[in-house]
Amino acid sequence: MHSSLLFVAALVAPATVGNVLHAQSAPPVTPIGRIDLIATTLDIRRGIRNNARPMGELDAVLGLERNGLALTAGAWSAFEPKETRDEPRPDLRAGSAGLTDGSAWLQLTRQSERVALSAGVRRDWYRRVGSDPAVTEIYGTARLDAGRWSHSVSAWQAVGGADGLYLEPSVSYHHLRNPDVGRVAEWVSTLRAGLQIGERDPDGGAKVPGPTGTGLTYISLGTSIGERFWLSGPVAFMTVLGVEAEYRRDAALRISRDGSEGERVRFWVPVHIGLSWALGRHE
Repeated sequence: MHSSLLFVAALVAPATVGNVLHAQSAPPVTPIGRIDLIATTLDIRRGIRNNARPMGELDAVLGLERNGLALTAGAWSAFEPKETRDEPRPDLRAGSAGLTDGSAWLQLTRQSERVALSAGVRRDWYRRVGSDPAVTEIYGTARLDAGRWSHSVSAWQAVGGADGLYLEPSVSYHHLRNPDVGRVAEWVSTLRAGLQIGERDPDGGAKVPGPTGTGLTYISLGTSIGERFWLSGPVAFMTVLGVEAEYRRDAALRISRDGSEGERVRFWVPVHIGLSWALGRHE
Protein backbone atom coordinates (compact mmCIF):
# COMPACT_ATOMS: atom_id res chain seq x y z
CA MET A 1 0.00 0.00 0.00
CA HIS A 2 2.75 2.47 0.92
CA SER A 3 4.61 1.84 -2.34
CA SER A 4 1.40 2.50 -4.28
CA LEU A 5 0.95 5.82 -2.51
CA LEU A 6 4.54 6.82 -3.28
CA PHE A 7 4.01 5.91 -6.94
CA VAL A 8 0.89 8.05 -7.08
CA ALA A 9 2.69 10.91 -5.34
CA ALA A 10 5.50 10.71 -7.89
CA LEU A 11 2.98 11.16 -10.68
CA VAL A 12 0.95 13.88 -9.02
CA ALA A 13 3.83 15.95 -7.60
CA PRO A 14 5.13 17.27 -10.96
CA ALA A 15 1.62 18.33 -11.87
CA THR A 16 1.26 20.12 -8.53
CA VAL A 17 4.54 21.99 -9.00
CA GLY A 18 3.52 22.91 -12.53
CA ASN A 19 0.24 24.25 -11.24
CA VAL A 20 2.08 26.59 -8.87
CA LEU A 21 4.42 27.85 -11.58
CA HIS A 22 1.73 28.24 -14.25
CA ALA A 23 -1.38 28.98 -12.22
CA GLN A 24 -2.80 31.27 -14.87
CA SER A 25 -2.93 28.68 -17.68
CA ALA A 26 -3.03 25.24 -16.04
CA PRO A 27 -6.42 23.58 -15.40
CA PRO A 28 -7.54 23.56 -11.75
CA VAL A 29 -7.63 20.56 -9.42
CA THR A 30 -11.28 19.59 -9.01
CA PRO A 31 -12.80 17.54 -6.19
CA ILE A 32 -14.94 14.68 -7.47
CA GLY A 33 -17.12 12.14 -5.71
CA ARG A 34 -20.29 10.09 -5.68
CA ILE A 35 -22.44 8.20 -3.18
CA ASP A 36 -24.82 5.44 -4.35
CA LEU A 37 -27.53 3.54 -2.48
CA ILE A 38 -28.88 0.64 -4.54
CA ALA A 39 -31.37 -2.20 -4.10
CA THR A 40 -30.60 -5.17 -6.36
CA THR A 41 -32.04 -8.59 -7.10
CA LEU A 42 -28.73 -9.95 -8.37
CA ASP A 43 -25.07 -9.28 -7.57
CA ILE A 44 -22.82 -11.06 -10.11
CA ARG A 45 -19.04 -10.73 -9.80
CA ARG A 46 -16.65 -12.73 -11.99
CA GLY A 47 -19.63 -14.72 -13.24
CA ILE A 48 -20.60 -15.86 -9.73
CA ARG A 49 -23.83 -14.94 -7.98
CA ASN A 50 -22.85 -13.34 -4.67
CA ASN A 51 -26.22 -12.83 -2.98
CA ALA A 52 -28.71 -15.31 -1.57
CA ARG A 53 -31.67 -12.91 -1.66
CA PRO A 54 -32.39 -9.35 -2.87
CA MET A 55 -30.04 -7.01 -1.05
CA GLY A 56 -28.82 -3.44 -0.70
CA GLU A 57 -25.51 -1.89 -1.71
CA LEU A 58 -23.87 1.32 -0.50
CA ASP A 59 -20.74 2.77 -2.09
CA ALA A 60 -18.86 6.04 -1.91
CA VAL A 61 -16.01 7.46 -4.01
CA LEU A 62 -14.01 10.63 -3.29
CA GLY A 63 -11.02 12.06 -5.11
CA LEU A 64 -9.27 14.80 -7.04
CA GLU A 65 -9.20 15.29 -10.82
CA ARG A 66 -7.00 17.47 -13.00
CA ASN A 67 -6.88 17.51 -16.78
CA GLY A 68 -8.05 13.90 -17.21
CA LEU A 69 -5.96 12.46 -14.34
CA ALA A 70 -7.89 11.39 -11.24
CA LEU A 71 -6.86 9.93 -7.89
CA THR A 72 -9.78 8.39 -6.01
CA ALA A 73 -10.47 6.31 -2.92
CA GLY A 74 -13.63 4.34 -2.43
CA ALA A 75 -15.53 1.90 -0.26
CA TRP A 76 -18.41 -0.50 -0.95
CA SER A 77 -20.60 -2.63 1.28
CA ALA A 78 -23.49 -5.05 0.81
CA PHE A 79 -26.23 -5.77 3.32
CA GLU A 80 -29.12 -8.23 3.40
CA PRO A 81 -32.45 -7.11 4.95
CA LYS A 82 -33.46 -10.66 5.95
CA GLU A 83 -31.70 -13.39 7.87
CA THR A 84 -29.95 -16.19 5.96
CA ARG A 85 -29.29 -18.68 8.74
CA ASP A 86 -30.23 -21.65 6.55
CA GLU A 87 -27.86 -20.73 3.69
CA PRO A 88 -26.02 -23.96 2.68
CA ARG A 89 -23.37 -22.40 0.42
CA PRO A 90 -20.08 -21.64 2.25
CA ASP A 91 -19.30 -18.71 -0.09
CA LEU A 92 -22.49 -16.91 0.93
CA ARG A 93 -23.19 -15.31 4.29
CA ALA A 94 -25.32 -17.23 6.82
CA GLY A 95 -26.71 -15.34 9.79
CA SER A 96 -29.02 -12.55 10.88
CA ALA A 97 -29.78 -9.55 8.70
CA GLY A 98 -26.87 -7.17 8.22
CA LEU A 99 -23.60 -6.61 6.40
CA THR A 100 -22.36 -9.41 4.15
CA ASP A 101 -19.35 -8.19 2.11
CA GLY A 102 -17.22 -5.06 1.85
CA SER A 103 -14.41 -3.52 -0.21
CA ALA A 104 -12.03 -0.55 -0.06
CA TRP A 105 -9.74 0.67 -2.83
CA LEU A 106 -7.32 3.35 -4.02
CA GLN A 107 -7.23 4.06 -7.77
CA LEU A 108 -5.42 6.23 -10.31
CA THR A 109 -7.23 6.91 -13.61
CA ARG A 110 -6.16 8.59 -16.82
CA GLN A 111 -8.88 9.36 -19.34
CA SER A 112 -8.81 10.93 -22.81
CA GLU A 113 -11.51 11.23 -25.44
CA ARG A 114 -11.28 7.56 -26.49
CA VAL A 115 -9.02 5.77 -23.98
CA ALA A 116 -9.38 5.22 -20.23
CA LEU A 117 -6.65 3.58 -18.12
CA SER A 118 -6.93 2.82 -14.42
CA ALA A 119 -4.86 0.96 -11.83
CA GLY A 120 -5.14 0.49 -8.11
CA VAL A 121 -5.20 -1.74 -5.08
CA ARG A 122 -8.27 -3.15 -3.32
CA ARG A 123 -9.12 -5.12 -0.21
CA ASP A 124 -12.23 -7.35 -0.07
CA TRP A 125 -13.76 -8.62 3.18
CA TYR A 126 -16.25 -11.49 3.45
CA ARG A 127 -18.46 -12.08 6.50
CA ARG A 128 -18.79 -15.84 6.96
CA VAL A 129 -19.67 -18.27 9.73
CA GLY A 130 -16.66 -19.03 11.93
CA SER A 131 -14.25 -16.56 10.28
CA ASP A 132 -14.20 -13.44 8.10
CA PRO A 133 -11.61 -13.98 5.34
CA ALA A 134 -10.17 -11.18 3.21
CA VAL A 135 -8.30 -10.88 -0.10
CA THR A 136 -6.03 -8.08 -1.36
CA GLU A 137 -5.48 -7.52 -5.09
CA ILE A 138 -3.78 -5.04 -7.38
CA TYR A 139 -5.76 -4.40 -10.53
CA GLY A 140 -5.84 -2.52 -13.80
CA THR A 141 -8.35 -1.77 -16.55
CA ALA A 142 -7.91 -0.47 -20.09
CA ARG A 143 -10.89 0.67 -22.18
CA LEU A 144 -11.03 1.87 -25.78
CA ASP A 145 -14.13 3.65 -27.12
CA ALA A 146 -14.67 3.57 -30.88
CA GLY A 147 -18.00 5.06 -31.85
CA ARG A 148 -20.77 2.84 -30.50
CA TRP A 149 -18.26 0.09 -29.64
CA SER A 150 -16.30 -0.17 -26.40
CA HIS A 151 -13.49 -2.69 -25.81
CA SER A 152 -11.97 -3.35 -22.41
CA VAL A 153 -9.80 -5.76 -20.46
CA SER A 154 -9.40 -5.91 -16.68
CA ALA A 155 -6.85 -7.81 -14.60
CA TRP A 156 -6.71 -8.62 -10.87
CA GLN A 157 -3.53 -10.06 -9.33
CA ALA A 158 -4.00 -11.47 -5.83
CA VAL A 159 -1.22 -10.41 -3.42
CA GLY A 160 -2.75 -11.38 -0.08
CA GLY A 161 -5.28 -13.97 1.07
CA ALA A 162 -5.24 -15.74 -2.32
CA ASP A 163 -3.07 -16.46 -5.36
CA GLY A 164 -3.37 -16.24 -9.13
CA LEU A 165 -4.23 -13.72 -11.84
CA TYR A 166 -7.78 -13.17 -13.07
CA LEU A 167 -8.55 -11.60 -16.48
CA GLU A 168 -11.86 -10.32 -17.81
CA PRO A 169 -12.00 -9.07 -21.43
CA SER A 170 -15.24 -7.61 -22.79
CA VAL A 171 -16.73 -5.86 -25.80
CA SER A 172 -19.84 -3.68 -25.63
CA TYR A 173 -22.16 -2.11 -28.19
CA HIS A 174 -24.12 1.01 -27.22
CA HIS A 175 -27.49 0.87 -28.98
CA LEU A 176 -28.66 4.10 -27.36
CA ARG A 177 -27.04 7.02 -25.58
CA ASN A 178 -29.38 9.86 -24.74
CA PRO A 179 -27.88 12.43 -22.33
CA ASP A 180 -30.97 14.67 -22.26
CA VAL A 181 -31.50 17.56 -19.87
CA GLY A 182 -32.50 16.13 -16.49
CA ARG A 183 -32.45 12.57 -17.83
CA VAL A 184 -29.95 10.02 -19.15
CA ALA A 185 -30.99 6.83 -20.96
CA GLU A 186 -28.66 4.08 -22.16
CA TRP A 187 -29.08 0.70 -23.82
CA VAL A 188 -25.94 -1.45 -24.06
CA SER A 189 -25.14 -5.08 -24.89
CA THR A 190 -21.94 -6.76 -23.63
CA LEU A 191 -20.03 -9.94 -24.42
CA ARG A 192 -17.72 -10.86 -21.53
CA ALA A 193 -15.44 -13.74 -20.49
CA GLY A 194 -13.43 -14.72 -17.41
CA LEU A 195 -9.98 -16.35 -17.32
CA GLN A 196 -8.19 -17.62 -14.22
CA ILE A 197 -4.40 -17.79 -14.65
CA GLY A 198 -2.87 -19.90 -11.87
CA GLU A 199 -4.71 -21.47 -8.95
CA ARG A 200 -6.63 -18.98 -6.78
CA ASP A 201 -6.13 -21.07 -3.61
CA PRO A 202 -7.70 -18.58 -1.11
CA ASP A 203 -6.68 -18.72 2.54
CA GLY A 204 -10.37 -18.74 3.47
CA GLY A 205 -11.02 -21.84 1.37
CA ALA A 206 -14.56 -22.31 0.06
CA LYS A 207 -15.74 -19.28 2.06
CA VAL A 208 -14.08 -16.96 -0.48
CA PRO A 209 -15.94 -16.79 -3.83
CA GLY A 210 -13.86 -17.41 -6.93
CA PRO A 211 -12.95 -19.99 -9.59
CA THR A 212 -11.87 -23.41 -8.36
CA GLY A 213 -9.86 -24.24 -11.50
CA THR A 214 -7.82 -22.43 -14.15
CA GLY A 215 -8.44 -21.32 -17.72
CA LEU A 216 -11.79 -20.15 -19.05
CA THR A 217 -14.32 -19.74 -16.22
CA TYR A 218 -17.36 -18.33 -18.05
CA ILE A 219 -18.70 -16.53 -21.13
CA SER A 220 -21.73 -14.26 -20.92
CA LEU A 221 -23.85 -12.20 -23.28
CA GLY A 222 -26.20 -9.64 -21.83
CA THR A 223 -28.16 -6.52 -22.61
CA SER A 224 -29.40 -3.85 -20.23
CA ILE A 225 -31.41 -0.64 -20.29
CA GLY A 226 -30.67 2.03 -17.71
CA GLU A 227 -32.17 5.42 -16.97
CA ARG A 228 -31.19 8.21 -14.63
CA PHE A 229 -33.50 11.06 -13.60
CA TRP A 230 -32.28 14.06 -11.63
CA LEU A 231 -34.60 14.70 -8.69
CA SER A 232 -32.98 17.73 -7.06
CA GLY A 233 -29.59 19.24 -7.91
CA PRO A 234 -26.98 16.47 -7.92
CA VAL A 235 -29.36 13.75 -6.61
CA ALA A 236 -30.52 11.25 -9.22
CA PHE A 237 -32.86 8.24 -9.28
CA MET A 238 -31.46 5.25 -11.22
CA THR A 239 -33.01 2.10 -12.68
CA VAL A 240 -31.34 -0.72 -14.62
CA LEU A 241 -33.08 -3.77 -16.12
CA GLY A 242 -31.00 -6.47 -17.78
CA VAL A 243 -31.14 -9.93 -19.34
CA GLU A 244 -28.02 -12.13 -19.42
CA ALA A 245 -27.16 -15.62 -20.66
CA GLU A 246 -24.08 -17.23 -19.10
CA TYR A 247 -22.10 -20.35 -19.98
CA ARG A 248 -20.45 -21.52 -16.76
CA ARG A 249 -17.42 -23.74 -17.25
CA ASP A 250 -15.92 -23.54 -13.76
CA ALA A 251 -17.63 -25.61 -11.04
CA ALA A 252 -17.73 -22.65 -8.62
CA LEU A 253 -20.05 -20.79 -10.96
CA ARG A 254 -22.54 -23.67 -11.16
CA ILE A 255 -23.24 -24.08 -7.43
CA SER A 256 -26.98 -23.82 -6.74
CA ARG A 257 -28.59 -22.41 -3.60
CA ASP A 258 -28.98 -25.94 -2.16
CA GLY A 259 -25.28 -26.69 -2.71
CA SER A 260 -25.82 -28.96 -5.72
CA GLU A 261 -24.26 -28.39 -9.13
CA GLY A 262 -26.48 -26.51 -11.54
CA GLU A 263 -26.65 -26.37 -15.33
CA ARG A 264 -23.78 -25.06 -17.43
CA VAL A 265 -26.02 -22.45 -19.07
CA ARG A 266 -27.98 -20.02 -16.90
CA PHE A 267 -30.17 -17.01 -17.65
CA TRP A 268 -30.24 -14.00 -15.33
CA VAL A 269 -32.69 -11.06 -15.14
CA PRO A 270 -31.04 -8.52 -12.80
CA VAL A 271 -32.92 -5.42 -11.62
CA HIS A 272 -31.23 -2.46 -9.90
CA ILE A 273 -32.98 0.56 -8.36
CA GLY A 274 -31.25 3.31 -6.42
CA LEU A 275 -30.25 6.87 -5.63
CA SER A 276 -26.99 8.58 -6.61
CA TRP A 277 -25.49 11.82 -5.32
CA ALA A 278 -22.71 13.44 -7.36
CA LEU A 279 -20.33 15.68 -5.44
CA GLY A 280 -20.33 19.30 -6.52
CA ARG A 281 -21.97 18.95 -9.93
CA HIS A 282 -25.18 18.10 -11.73
CA GLU A 283 -24.28 15.75 -14.60
